[in-house]
Amino acid sequence: MVKTVEKAGVTSDWLAWELEGNHRPSRENVSVAASQDIKDGQPVSFNASGDAIAFTGEGAVVGICIGGVKTAAEKGKGVILAHQSRIVPEKLTNVEADDLATVVAGLKTLGITAVRSA
Repeated sequence: MVKTVEKAGVTSDWLAWELEGNHRPSRENVSVAASQDIKDGQPVSFNASGDAIAFTGEGAVVGICIGGVKTAAEKGKGVILAHQSRIVPEKLTNVEADDLATVVAGLKTLGITAVRSA
């Protein structure tokens, strides 16, 4: 019998640098909408209620989920990378090729800039 092992990514795969200091100033706590399954490294936007949802190509990118979060019928809590940092865009999670340029441009307005993968 052959077992298939899938390597899970880690935050350092896509996060190249962030501001250091008390309480990680590049990050923000957010309320996550119900029925979401947002992975680590996945861009997020806000819905009309101000809750974080997985970015689907609609609306503005407001950050990148750190650590992932899964909600059921109730809202949840999560953390996003929201300011002054550097990322490797090719390593972001669940971003369609057609949306990558939009995501990178949106993140740049937040001070989140792209670097090349080593």
